[in-house]
Amino acid sequence: MAYLIALTINDMTNDRIDTNKWIIDNSDIIDSSNQNNIFIDVEKLYHSTNHSNFLDDYGIYIDFDLSKNTIELLHEVDDNASKNKIDININPNNSITKIILENNYDFDFNEKKYKKSLNVIDNYNILSFDANGILLKSTKGKYDNNKYCFSSPLFCCIALNTGINDNTIFNFVEFINILGKKALGIRVDGTNKKYYDFSQNPPLKFRHNNPLSYGNSKGNPFHIGNELLFEFNGKKLIENLIEKKLKIKNL
Repeated sequence: MAYLIALTINDMTNDRIDTNKWIIDNSDIIDSSNQNNIFIDVEKLYHSTNHSNFLDDYGIYIDFDLSKNTIELLHEVDDNASKNKIDININPNNSITKIILENNYDFDFNEKKYKKSLNVIDNYNILSFDANGILLKSTKGKYDNNKYCFSSPLFCCIALNTGINDNTIFNFVEFINILGKKALGIRVDGTNKKYYDFSQNPPLKFRHNNPLSYGNSKGNPFHIGNELLFEFNGKKLIENLIEKKLKIKNL
């Protein structure tokens, strides 16, 4: 089962995009289509070398209601190691309620559009910390791979799917994710406590009860002890860890 993002054909047509031609030209990232929507396979998009600015180019056409679960799940953390790292790095100074994030940090939990118009350039919210590790007010800017960039629709998804209110606390931390990369982690203390990795390209996500819930049938599972690791399209996830443990276990 692939994770899918839906584009709205009518909106694309209104901007004079020939969607039939677009589907042919972008077949490398498309799962399927119907008369209303084109469904983008996010795993294919991650592996594509031709769509590095996909959200900038086509975010305005994303159907939020059809895509919101995927948008959230791509960033949700459910491995215990990452959760523990986020927990132990929480600084009370960076534990902030939803209402304060809206009033003092320029967060928008209601925005469902990635871009309001094609001419919008600074469509990302950028988070940063001061020299003492305290969260600063978010700013608007272009996507920058060296910064913590996120879109308002992502927080709208979290608000809809997590059971939050004005007093719900968001805990912001920097941590090293399972790919060994520095990332912004967020723990949301809502009705259901949830964890998120706000890397621009977070680690591929899988679940023990459905190991191919992310991506296609080319995902090959490695069972090493109690760990479940994967190879996708010939590219090893956590490559060094897999090679090291395979060598030790002589598997």
